[in-house]
Amino acid sequence: MVVLRASLLVILLVPLWAEARNGPNSKRPSGVLDVRVSGLPSDAGVVRVALFASEDSFPKRGRAFRNAIVRPIGKIGAVIFKNIPYGIYAVALYHDENENNAFDRSWFGLPLEKYGFSNNARTMLKPPKFKKVRFVVDGQHKVIEIKVRRAG
Repeated sequence: MVVLRASLLVILLVPLWAEARNGPNSKRPSGVLDVRVSGLPSDAGVVRVALFASEDSFPKRGRAFRNAIVRPIGKIGAVIFKNIPYGIYAVALYHDENENNAFDRSWFGLPLEKYGFSNNARTMLKPPKFKKVRFVVDGQHKVIEIKVRRAG
């Protein structure tokens, strides 16, 4: 009977402990991520930025940890993500000049809009691997700079 009560207690308390540890009100250390974007061809449209928190989600549409949309000013974009728990992340972004909420490609599949990744990782017909774009947020303020490019 004692073992049964102890097992029940563990089953009931573990989910509460996990929520307290990882939930929105947790006391986990977090910081600010400042993403600066350069190389934009114009101030038209928006820059769509996706922050990924795992290799499994990168760079799948709809799987980002956080998303942001910013209008360029002076051919530069800047996004600030607040309350980012310390950890490993990756950023993928593109300049959606025509604001159609799509990463436009030619009928050959080549990008028609400028794009970029954290660590300014280069691509060859497909997105770079997570290990090439990952970075660590482990302080109060992390700045990364991404220069957008076209395919090729």
